[in-house]
Amino acid sequence: MTSTDVVQHPVAGEVTRVRVELTRRGRAAARAGLGEPAEQQPDMPLLSEWLWGVMARVAGAGPDGLERDALSGRAPFYLGVGYKNRSAGRPSRGFIDEVPVLADGGSHVTGYRWKLTPVGLRHAAEYLEEYRRRYPRVDTTGITTLADEPS
Repeated sequence: MTSTDVVQHPVAGEVTRVRVELTRRGRAAARAGLGEPAEQQPDMPLLSEWLWGVMARVAGAGPDGLERDALSGRAPFYLGVGYKNRSAGRPSRGFIDEVPVLADGGSHVTGYRWKLTPVGLRHAAEYLEEYRRRYPRVDTTGITTLADEPS
């Protein structure tokens, strides 16, 4: 499917743009025609680049965890404890959890933070080098001592 519109370019002025919507078969045909390899799907139990990037942010936050509002979208449905992406869907992996932050003295909850669960910590430590090899664009500089962190 194609559509045409006009956009404003900072140097060229008004430019006619042709937009093309491709199906999976169309993308596969274009890649084959250009001689480009297809995107590799991760082997199970590895995460996609997007989910690994989210998990790396949580792991990089260290023992204090990541602010609750720092994660949005669908990531918790795939990574968080107790989530499902739909009513009859497969449960999430349980790699991260929202944990309460207590006030001094433990009298009440002041907020929530995302932290790795023991399962998530074990997964990240076990596959860290493989993820770094597969997804070099994901920043993992803050994830150096995963095996030493308390869960």
